[in-house]
Amino acid sequence: FLFSSVGFLILLFPAPLFLLFYYYQTLKIAWWSGVIWGLSIFGFHFQWLFKVMLRHSSASWWACGAVYGVIVFYFALTAGCWFWFTAFVRRMLERAWMVSAMVACSTVMYWYLIDQWVLWPFGLGQNGYPFINPCIPLASYKFFLRLIALLSAWSGGVELASLPDDLDMQYVAPVANRVKNANAAWRKSPEGMGQKIFQELDPFVVRRAVRLVSNHTNENSTHLLLSPESMFPFPLNHYPEIVRLWSNVIPDESHFLLGGIYEKEGRSYQSVFWLHRSLIINVYVKKSLTPFVEKIPEGWRCFASLREGFLANTVELSDGAEESESDCFDIGVQLRVVPRVCLEFFFVSRADFDRHRTPDKTVLVAFFANDSWFCPFFRSILYRLVCIKQAAIQLPVVYVGHFGMEILR
Repeated sequence: FLFSSVGFLILLFPAPLFLLFYYYQTLKIAWWSGVIWGLSIFGFHFQWLFKVMLRHSSASWWACGAVYGVIVFYFALTAGCWFWFTAFVRRMLERAWMVSAMVACSTVMYWYLIDQWVLWPFGLGQNGYPFINPCIPLASYKFFLRLIALLSAWSGGVELASLPDDLDMQYVAPVANRVKNANAAWRKSPEGMGQKIFQELDPFVVRRAVRLVSNHTNENSTHLLLSPESMFPFPLNHYPEIVRLWSNVIPDESHFLLGGIYEKEGRSYQSVFWLHRSLIINVYVKKSLTPFVEKIPEGWRCFASLREGFLANTVELSDGAEESESDCFDIGVQLRVVPRVCLEFFFVSRADFDRHRTPDKTVLVAFFANDSWFCPFFRSILYRLVCIKQAAIQLPVVYVGHFGMEILR
Protein backbone atom coordinates (compact mmCIF):
# COMPACT_ATOMS: atom_id res chain seq x y z
CA PHE A 1 0.00 0.00 0.00
CA LEU A 2 2.79 2.44 0.76
CA PHE A 3 4.89 1.96 -2.36
CA SER A 4 2.91 1.94 -5.60
CA SER A 5 6.03 1.13 -7.62
CA VAL A 6 6.15 -2.36 -6.06
CA GLY A 7 2.42 -2.98 -5.97
CA PHE A 8 2.92 -6.18 -7.98
CA LEU A 9 4.30 -7.81 -4.81
CA ILE A 10 0.69 -8.34 -3.72
CA LEU A 11 0.61 -11.16 -6.29
CA LEU A 12 3.16 -13.03 -4.17
CA PHE A 13 0.93 -12.88 -1.09
CA PRO A 14 -0.36 -16.51 -1.37
CA ALA A 15 3.15 -18.02 -1.51
CA PRO A 16 4.16 -17.65 2.17
CA LEU A 17 0.68 -18.74 3.27
CA PHE A 18 0.93 -21.88 1.17
CA LEU A 19 4.37 -22.73 2.58
CA LEU A 20 3.20 -22.04 6.13
CA PHE A 21 0.25 -24.40 5.88
CA TYR A 22 2.01 -27.01 3.80
CA TYR A 23 4.76 -27.39 6.40
CA TYR A 24 2.65 -26.58 9.46
CA GLN A 25 3.57 -28.11 12.83
CA THR A 26 0.65 -27.94 15.27
CA LEU A 27 -2.64 -26.12 15.61
CA LYS A 28 -1.16 -24.08 18.44
CA ILE A 29 1.65 -22.84 16.20
CA ALA A 30 -0.89 -22.07 13.48
CA TRP A 31 -2.98 -20.03 15.91
CA TRP A 32 -0.10 -17.94 17.18
CA SER A 33 1.27 -17.54 13.66
CA GLY A 34 -2.09 -16.06 12.66
CA VAL A 35 -2.17 -13.69 15.63
CA ILE A 36 1.38 -12.49 14.95
CA TRP A 37 0.58 -12.13 11.25
CA GLY A 38 -2.54 -10.13 12.13
CA LEU A 39 -0.70 -7.86 14.56
CA SER A 40 1.92 -7.12 11.91
CA ILE A 41 -0.38 -6.61 8.93
CA PHE A 42 -3.27 -4.82 10.65
CA GLY A 43 -0.95 -2.88 12.93
CA PHE A 44 0.81 -1.49 9.89
CA HIS A 45 -2.37 -0.99 7.86
CA PHE A 46 -4.32 0.86 10.58
CA GLN A 47 -1.62 3.49 11.04
CA TRP A 48 -3.82 5.79 8.99
CA LEU A 49 -6.64 5.43 11.54
CA PHE A 50 -4.29 6.18 14.44
CA LYS A 51 -2.99 9.30 12.68
CA VAL A 52 -6.53 10.48 11.89
CA MET A 53 -7.50 10.09 15.55
CA LEU A 54 -4.44 12.05 16.68
CA ARG A 55 -5.13 14.85 14.19
CA HIS A 56 -8.90 15.19 14.49
CA SER A 57 -10.09 13.52 17.66
CA SER A 58 -10.53 15.47 20.88
CA ALA A 59 -9.43 12.39 22.84
CA SER A 60 -5.97 12.21 24.43
CA TRP A 61 -3.08 10.49 22.66
CA TRP A 62 -3.16 7.53 25.02
CA ALA A 63 -6.90 7.04 24.44
CA CYS A 64 -6.27 7.09 20.67
CA GLY A 65 -3.50 4.56 21.18
CA ALA A 66 -5.78 2.35 23.26
CA VAL A 67 -8.51 2.39 20.59
CA TYR A 68 -5.94 1.67 17.90
CA GLY A 69 -4.54 -1.24 19.95
CA VAL A 70 -7.97 -2.76 20.58
CA ILE A 71 -8.90 -2.59 16.89
CA VAL A 72 -5.60 -4.15 15.79
CA PHE A 73 -5.89 -6.91 18.40
CA TYR A 74 -9.51 -7.56 17.39
CA PHE A 75 -8.51 -8.10 13.78
CA ALA A 76 -5.44 -10.12 14.81
CA LEU A 77 -7.70 -12.56 16.66
CA THR A 78 -9.75 -13.06 13.50
CA ALA A 79 -6.50 -13.82 11.63
CA GLY A 80 -5.63 -16.37 14.32
CA CYS A 81 -9.00 -18.06 13.77
CA TRP A 82 -8.34 -18.08 10.01
CA PHE A 83 -4.92 -19.70 10.39
CA TRP A 84 -6.17 -22.24 12.95
CA PHE A 85 -9.11 -23.30 10.76
CA THR A 86 -6.89 -23.62 7.68
CA ALA A 87 -4.35 -25.73 9.57
CA PHE A 88 -7.15 -27.90 10.98
CA VAL A 89 -8.44 -28.70 7.49
CA ARG A 90 -4.86 -29.12 6.25
CA ARG A 91 -4.45 -32.23 8.42
CA MET A 92 -6.88 -34.07 6.14
CA LEU A 93 -4.98 -33.26 2.93
CA GLU A 94 -1.77 -34.65 1.48
CA ARG A 95 -1.26 -33.44 -2.08
CA ALA A 96 0.13 -29.98 -2.82
CA TRP A 97 -2.63 -29.01 -5.25
CA MET A 98 -5.26 -29.85 -2.64
CA VAL A 99 -3.46 -27.68 -0.08
CA SER A 100 -3.26 -24.84 -2.62
CA ALA A 101 -7.00 -25.06 -3.35
CA MET A 102 -7.80 -25.22 0.34
CA VAL A 103 -5.65 -22.15 1.14
CA ALA A 104 -7.37 -20.21 -1.66
CA CYS A 105 -10.82 -21.21 -0.39
CA SER A 106 -10.03 -20.42 3.24
CA THR A 107 -8.67 -16.99 2.20
CA VAL A 108 -11.91 -16.15 0.39
CA MET A 109 -13.87 -17.42 3.38
CA TYR A 110 -11.84 -15.14 5.65
CA TRP A 111 -12.56 -12.12 3.46
CA TYR A 112 -16.25 -13.06 3.53
CA LEU A 113 -16.09 -13.34 7.32
CA ILE A 114 -14.65 -9.82 7.54
CA ASP A 115 -17.28 -8.50 5.14
CA GLN A 116 -20.28 -10.06 6.86
CA TRP A 117 -19.34 -10.18 10.54
CA VAL A 118 -16.01 -8.61 11.53
CA LEU A 119 -16.81 -5.15 10.12
CA TRP A 120 -20.49 -5.33 11.02
CA PRO A 121 -20.13 -3.94 14.61
CA PHE A 122 -18.52 -0.81 13.13
CA GLY A 123 -21.40 -0.22 10.73
CA LEU A 124 -19.32 -1.14 7.68
CA GLY A 125 -20.38 -4.71 6.98
CA GLN A 126 -21.60 -6.18 3.70
CA ASN A 127 -19.88 -3.69 1.41
CA GLY A 128 -17.42 -5.94 -0.44
CA TYR A 129 -14.40 -3.86 0.54
CA PRO A 130 -12.35 -6.83 1.91
CA PHE A 131 -12.53 -8.48 -1.51
CA ILE A 132 -11.20 -5.50 -3.48
CA ASN A 133 -8.79 -4.36 -0.76
CA PRO A 134 -5.89 -6.69 -1.75
CA CYS A 135 -6.14 -5.45 -5.35
CA ILE A 136 -5.73 -1.75 -4.53
CA PRO A 137 -1.92 -1.71 -5.04
CA LEU A 138 -2.43 -3.09 -8.54
CA ALA A 139 -4.45 0.00 -9.50
CA SER A 140 -1.12 1.72 -10.16
CA TYR A 141 -0.83 -0.35 -13.34
CA LYS A 142 -2.91 0.50 -16.39
CA PHE A 143 -3.13 -3.12 -17.49
CA PHE A 144 -5.01 -3.99 -14.28
CA LEU A 145 -7.55 -1.18 -14.71
CA ARG A 146 -8.03 -2.14 -18.36
CA LEU A 147 -8.61 -5.73 -17.31
CA ILE A 148 -11.31 -4.64 -14.84
CA ALA A 149 -12.90 -2.42 -17.49
CA LEU A 150 -12.86 -5.31 -19.99
CA LEU A 151 -14.44 -7.72 -17.52
CA SER A 152 -17.00 -5.12 -16.49
CA ALA A 153 -17.96 -4.37 -20.09
CA TRP A 154 -18.22 -8.09 -20.84
CA SER A 155 -20.43 -8.79 -17.81
CA GLY A 156 -22.57 -5.68 -18.10
CA GLY A 157 -22.87 -5.39 -21.84
CA VAL A 158 -22.21 -1.62 -21.93
CA GLU A 159 -19.36 0.44 -23.29
CA LEU A 160 -17.43 3.09 -21.41
CA ALA A 161 -19.24 6.39 -21.75
CA SER A 162 -17.33 9.42 -23.04
CA LEU A 163 -17.57 13.07 -22.13
CA PRO A 164 -18.64 15.71 -24.65
CA ASP A 165 -16.00 18.06 -26.00
CA ASP A 166 -18.00 21.13 -24.97
CA LEU A 167 -17.96 20.25 -21.25
CA ASP A 168 -15.80 22.76 -19.38
CA MET A 169 -14.94 21.93 -15.74
CA GLN A 170 -12.93 24.07 -13.32
CA TYR A 171 -11.76 23.29 -9.81
CA VAL A 172 -12.37 25.71 -6.92
CA ALA A 173 -9.96 24.91 -4.09
CA PRO A 174 -11.24 24.72 -0.50
CA VAL A 175 -10.31 27.91 1.32
CA ALA A 176 -10.18 26.32 4.78
CA ASN A 177 -7.51 23.75 3.98
CA ARG A 178 -5.29 25.46 1.45
CA VAL A 179 -3.56 27.68 4.02
CA LYS A 180 -2.82 27.33 7.72
CA ASN A 181 -5.85 29.14 9.11
CA ALA A 182 -7.15 26.77 11.77
CA ASN A 183 -7.63 29.58 14.27
CA ALA A 184 -8.83 32.26 11.85
CA ALA A 185 -11.98 34.04 13.00
CA TRP A 186 -13.60 33.87 9.56
CA ARG A 187 -13.65 30.05 9.69
CA LYS A 188 -16.10 30.16 12.57
CA SER A 189 -18.81 32.17 10.81
CA PRO A 190 -20.86 31.44 7.67
CA GLU A 191 -20.36 35.01 6.48
CA GLY A 192 -16.59 34.74 6.84
CA MET A 193 -16.45 31.45 4.95
CA GLY A 194 -18.80 32.83 2.31
CA GLN A 195 -16.58 35.87 1.75
CA LYS A 196 -13.45 33.71 1.40
CA ILE A 197 -15.16 31.45 -1.15
CA PHE A 198 -16.30 34.58 -3.00
CA GLN A 199 -12.68 35.69 -3.27
CA GLU A 200 -11.69 32.21 -4.49
CA LEU A 201 -14.35 32.22 -7.21
CA ASP A 202 -13.42 35.55 -8.74
CA PRO A 203 -10.10 34.61 -10.45
CA PHE A 204 -11.53 31.37 -11.80
CA VAL A 205 -14.34 33.18 -13.57
CA VAL A 206 -11.86 35.71 -14.96
CA ARG A 207 -9.71 32.81 -16.19
CA ARG A 208 -12.74 31.39 -18.04
CA ALA A 209 -13.28 34.72 -19.76
CA VAL A 210 -9.66 34.66 -20.92
CA ARG A 211 -10.10 31.14 -22.25
CA LEU A 212 -13.19 32.24 -24.18
CA VAL A 213 -11.30 35.10 -25.78
CA SER A 214 -8.44 32.76 -26.74
CA ASN A 215 -10.94 30.26 -28.24
CA HIS A 216 -9.92 27.48 -25.85
CA THR A 217 -13.51 27.14 -24.64
CA ASN A 218 -16.77 27.18 -26.56
CA GLU A 219 -19.04 30.00 -25.43
CA ASN A 220 -22.04 27.63 -25.48
CA SER A 221 -20.28 24.86 -23.56
CA THR A 222 -21.57 23.56 -20.23
CA HIS A 223 -19.47 25.19 -17.54
CA LEU A 224 -19.11 23.46 -14.17
CA LEU A 225 -17.35 24.83 -11.09
CA LEU A 226 -16.54 21.98 -8.69
CA SER A 227 -15.53 22.11 -5.03
CA PRO A 228 -14.96 19.16 -2.67
CA GLU A 229 -16.75 17.82 0.36
CA SER A 230 -16.86 20.17 3.38
CA MET A 231 -16.28 23.27 1.24
CA PHE A 232 -18.94 25.21 3.20
CA PRO A 233 -19.36 23.60 6.67
CA PHE A 234 -22.62 25.39 7.47
CA PRO A 235 -26.24 24.79 6.34
CA LEU A 236 -26.07 26.64 3.03
CA ASN A 237 -29.83 26.49 2.47
CA HIS A 238 -30.22 28.90 5.43
CA TYR A 239 -27.97 31.54 3.85
CA PRO A 240 -29.47 32.64 0.49
CA GLU A 241 -27.58 35.93 0.77
CA ILE A 242 -24.29 34.01 0.51
CA VAL A 243 -25.51 32.19 -2.60
CA ARG A 244 -26.38 35.57 -4.13
CA LEU A 245 -22.96 36.91 -3.15
CA TRP A 246 -21.21 34.10 -5.03
CA SER A 247 -23.46 34.62 -8.01
CA ASN A 248 -22.07 38.13 -8.43
CA VAL A 249 -18.88 36.62 -9.88
CA ILE A 250 -20.34 33.46 -11.46
CA PRO A 251 -21.63 33.90 -15.03
CA ASP A 252 -25.27 33.01 -15.64
CA GLU A 253 -24.32 30.01 -17.78
CA SER A 254 -22.15 28.47 -15.04
CA HIS A 255 -23.18 25.76 -12.58
CA PHE A 256 -21.49 25.54 -9.18
CA LEU A 257 -21.41 22.13 -7.44
CA LEU A 258 -19.96 22.16 -3.94
CA GLY A 259 -19.99 20.07 -0.78
CA GLY A 260 -21.74 21.53 2.24
CA ILE A 261 -24.30 20.97 4.98
CA TYR A 262 -28.02 20.78 4.21
CA GLU A 263 -30.43 21.26 7.10
CA LYS A 264 -34.03 20.14 7.02
CA GLU A 265 -36.53 19.76 9.87
CA GLY A 266 -33.79 20.00 12.48
CA ARG A 267 -31.57 17.39 10.84
CA SER A 268 -28.20 18.05 9.22
CA TYR A 269 -26.99 16.18 6.14
CA GLN A 270 -23.66 15.95 4.36
CA SER A 271 -24.63 17.17 0.91
CA VAL A 272 -23.73 18.43 -2.54
CA PHE A 273 -25.42 21.65 -3.67
CA TRP A 274 -26.17 22.62 -7.25
CA LEU A 275 -26.13 26.42 -7.55
CA HIS A 276 -27.18 28.29 -10.69
CA ARG A 277 -28.21 31.92 -11.23
CA SER A 278 -28.39 32.88 -7.54
CA LEU A 279 -30.48 29.84 -6.63
CA ILE A 280 -30.04 26.42 -5.07
CA ILE A 281 -31.41 24.32 -7.91
CA ASN A 282 -31.08 20.93 -6.22
CA VAL A 283 -29.45 19.12 -3.31
CA TYR A 284 -27.98 15.64 -3.06
CA VAL A 285 -27.71 14.22 0.48
CA LYS A 286 -25.14 11.60 1.44
CA LYS A 287 -26.75 8.20 1.97
CA SER A 288 -24.03 6.30 3.91
CA LEU A 289 -22.23 8.08 6.73
CA THR A 290 -18.78 7.34 8.13
CA PRO A 291 -19.30 5.65 11.52
CA PHE A 292 -18.03 7.44 14.65
CA VAL A 293 -16.89 10.42 12.55
CA GLU A 294 -20.20 11.64 11.10
CA LYS A 295 -22.63 9.49 13.06
CA ILE A 296 -22.48 7.10 16.02
CA PRO A 297 -23.82 3.65 14.97
CA GLU A 298 -26.95 2.52 16.80
CA GLY A 299 -25.25 -0.20 18.83
CA TRP A 300 -22.61 2.20 20.20
CA ARG A 301 -24.76 5.10 21.38
CA CYS A 302 -24.66 3.92 24.99
CA PHE A 303 -20.94 4.79 25.13
CA ALA A 304 -21.00 8.54 25.75
CA SER A 305 -17.22 8.83 25.47
CA LEU A 306 -17.34 7.86 21.79
CA ARG A 307 -19.20 11.06 20.98
CA GLU A 308 -16.38 13.05 22.54
CA GLY A 309 -13.96 11.57 20.01
CA PHE A 310 -14.91 13.26 16.73
CA LEU A 311 -18.33 14.78 17.39
CA ALA A 312 -17.65 16.79 20.54
CA ASN A 313 -17.42 20.14 18.71
CA THR A 314 -19.59 19.45 15.71
CA VAL A 315 -23.13 18.41 14.79
CA GLU A 316 -23.89 14.73 14.34
CA LEU A 317 -25.13 14.17 10.81
CA SER A 318 -28.21 12.22 9.72
CA ASP A 319 -28.37 9.37 7.28
CA GLY A 320 -29.98 10.55 4.05
CA ALA A 321 -31.17 7.11 2.91
CA GLU A 322 -34.81 8.04 3.49
CA GLU A 323 -34.61 11.51 1.98
CA SER A 324 -36.38 12.20 -1.31
CA GLU A 325 -33.82 14.61 -2.74
CA SER A 326 -32.54 13.76 -6.19
CA ASP A 327 -29.85 11.16 -6.79
CA CYS A 328 -28.60 13.06 -9.83
CA PHE A 329 -28.47 16.53 -11.38
CA ASP A 330 -29.78 16.95 -14.94
CA ILE A 331 -27.80 19.98 -16.10
CA GLY A 332 -29.08 21.18 -19.44
CA VAL A 333 -30.36 18.80 -22.07
CA GLN A 334 -27.20 16.79 -22.56
CA LEU A 335 -25.49 16.28 -19.18
CA ARG A 336 -26.43 14.26 -16.10
CA VAL A 337 -24.15 14.53 -13.06
CA VAL A 338 -24.37 11.73 -10.47
CA PRO A 339 -22.83 13.07 -7.22
CA ARG A 340 -21.50 10.71 -4.57
CA VAL A 341 -19.75 11.74 -1.35
CA CYS A 342 -16.66 9.91 -0.09
CA LEU A 343 -17.42 6.56 1.59
CA GLU A 344 -20.74 5.84 -0.11
CA PHE A 345 -19.16 5.90 -3.59
CA PHE A 346 -17.50 2.55 -2.85
CA PHE A 347 -20.40 0.87 -1.08
CA VAL A 348 -22.97 0.96 -3.88
CA SER A 349 -23.11 -1.55 -6.69
CA ARG A 350 -22.72 -0.89 -10.38
CA ALA A 351 -26.49 -1.24 -10.76
CA ASP A 352 -26.90 1.96 -8.73
CA PHE A 353 -24.96 3.82 -11.43
CA ASP A 354 -26.43 1.92 -14.38
CA ARG A 355 -29.94 3.12 -13.53
CA HIS A 356 -28.80 6.67 -14.31
CA ARG A 357 -27.70 5.79 -17.83
CA THR A 358 -29.81 7.29 -20.58
CA PRO A 359 -29.28 7.50 -24.35
CA ASP A 360 -30.28 11.17 -24.30
CA LYS A 361 -27.65 12.42 -21.86
CA THR A 362 -23.97 12.11 -21.07
CA VAL A 363 -23.55 10.69 -17.55
CA LEU A 364 -20.73 11.95 -15.34
CA VAL A 365 -20.11 10.63 -11.82
CA ALA A 366 -18.77 13.33 -9.46
CA PHE A 367 -16.84 11.97 -6.48
CA PHE A 368 -16.60 14.55 -3.66
CA ALA A 369 -14.13 13.82 -0.86
CA ASN A 370 -12.44 15.52 2.06
CA ASP A 371 -9.11 13.76 1.50
CA SER A 372 -7.27 16.34 3.61
CA TRP A 373 -8.47 14.31 6.58
CA PHE A 374 -6.17 11.42 5.78
CA CYS A 375 -2.43 10.90 5.93
CA PRO A 376 -0.65 10.96 2.55
CA PHE A 377 -0.32 7.21 2.07
CA PHE A 378 -4.03 6.67 2.73
CA ARG A 379 -4.92 9.42 0.26
CA SER A 380 -3.06 7.45 -2.40
CA ILE A 381 -5.03 4.33 -1.41
CA LEU A 382 -8.26 6.31 -1.73
CA TYR A 383 -7.30 7.57 -5.18
CA ARG A 384 -6.40 4.10 -6.45
CA LEU A 385 -9.65 2.72 -5.09
CA VAL A 386 -11.52 5.41 -7.05
CA CYS A 387 -9.63 4.28 -10.17
CA ILE A 388 -10.77 0.69 -9.63
CA LYS A 389 -14.38 1.75 -9.05
CA GLN A 390 -14.34 3.91 -12.19
CA ALA A 391 -13.12 0.99 -14.30
CA ALA A 392 -15.83 -1.22 -12.80
CA ILE A 393 -18.83 1.08 -13.30
CA GLN A 394 -17.80 2.05 -16.86
CA LEU A 395 -18.65 5.71 -16.44
CA PRO A 396 -16.35 8.75 -16.40
CA VAL A 397 -15.60 9.98 -12.88
CA VAL A 398 -14.36 13.39 -11.82
CA TYR A 399 -12.40 13.15 -8.56
CA VAL A 400 -12.96 16.36 -6.53
CA GLY A 401 -10.78 16.39 -3.42
CA HIS A 402 -9.08 18.91 -1.19
CA PHE A 403 -5.80 18.44 -3.05
CA GLY A 404 -7.13 18.87 -6.57
CA MET A 405 -9.44 17.56 -9.27
CA GLU A 406 -8.86 14.85 -11.86
CA ILE A 407 -11.05 13.32 -14.56
CA LEU A 408 -10.88 9.50 -14.76
CA ARG A 409 -12.16 7.90 -17.95
